[in-house]
Amino acid sequence: MCRVNAKIETLVKLSTFLAAIFILPLVHAEEALVTKALPPMEFPAEFPMEEELLPRVRFWVNIYTLYDSKKTVVHNDKYPEIVYTVIDTEKNPHSFLKIKRHYIHILNNLASKQQRLESGALKPEKLPKEEFEVYQLYAKIHAPEKFAEAADPKHVHGQSGLKDTFAESLFISGRYLPRMLKVFENFGLPADLAYLPFVESGFHSVVRSTVGAAGMWQFMPYTGKLFLRVDEVVDERNDPMRAAEAAARLMKQNFDFLKDWPLAITAYNHGANGIANATRVVGTRSIASIIRHYDGKSFGFASENYYASFLGAIYVAKNADYFLQNTARAKKLEFDEFVMPDFIDQKDFVSNMGIKAEDFRELNPALTDLVYTGLRYIPVGYTVRVPVESREDFLTKYEKIPAILKHDEQKIDVASADEALQ
Repeated sequence: MCRVNAKIETLVKLSTFLAAIFILPLVHAEEALVTKALPPMEFPAEFPMEEELLPRVRFWVNIYTLYDSKKTVVHNDKYPEIVYTVIDTEKNPHSFLKIKRHYIHILNNLASKQQRLESGALKPEKLPKEEFEVYQLYAKIHAPEKFAEAADPKHVHGQSGLKDTFAESLFISGRYLPRMLKVFENFGLPADLAYLPFVESGFHSVVRSTVGAAGMWQFMPYTGKLFLRVDEVVDERNDPMRAAEAAARLMKQNFDFLKDWPLAITAYNHGANGIANATRVVGTRSIASIIRHYDGKSFGFASENYYASFLGAIYVAKNADYFLQNTARAKKLEFDEFVMPDFIDQKDFVSNMGIKAEDFRELNPALTDLVYTGLRYIPVGYTVRVPVESREDFLTKYEKIPAILKHDEQKIDVASADEALQ
């Protein structure tokens, strides 16, 4: 295990600009409001944390534990630990762009004065108050054009807080995480890879991204079809446990190809070939160096922060009693499995088996809306999950389902089929 000194000093600065806009106290990413020592940062040996990554990990720890979804942290996207301010976007939903322009103006002013500041012709103490505060934030950055680069609009980023979202994810994880840890262990992989859904989906099973990734493990259609059944009747990307097995297979492929866990984990977001290309371009396998120097077209904020946000999620989840007091966990999901010998309508199945429709749907999220709306049958050969209390008399009840409700082939409806193919 690698231990990093995670002591964080308490420091709060009040922002006074833009009086018309309500702004929360300025809390830098490396400065958290704590009254006792933080738990030590400990990760499996397979997941090293280079010293340069520590500020990024701290940034994500703060995003997960200090700021809820009503807050937006305004920061430098290349140096997330450089936080300009925190906005209450519930009270001021359109304030981000105004504040972003304000800081771009400050950074441009500093860029025009950087040479004089470095030569000593202009003393930092002579700067206007807000310029001086921002100047101090960059004290440890020694790039020749640091303020000009920071003033580029693409580098002034707003990150929503995730404290409430993370607490909800922690509750939901109780349903799935115990089983998922065993999935990765059974594949001979680091068990803590099971914490990735905190980053990917918040442990929500039926969720779809704007680019088409689906399920708790956020598989794209093409990648999902390499490991899972994805069609109009069954989309196993939405099944947390089957998708966890697919994620384990993909992670094993990534690691076998890249031979390094920080790279393999980042490849889950950016693709193994993309990360391999980054190592060639930068000439290093250090994830911290790749983040700092690689300028790949699609290697943006999400990819740069994927590994750090993952480490931060592990740290917070394992120390939830410290960071998110009184956060309960949902009861572990328990079920039995049964391979369907016939095609059958979902409503006929649950009503005859005495299973609550909502319980069946939670246990079988891979079945698509075509099945749940009755346009398609539960397919023959599909492994359904049923509540454990249905175990003892399950086969007896199934035998008693009228033969007329059991079918030899899938239901076909031309109109719905055409709609599904569009």
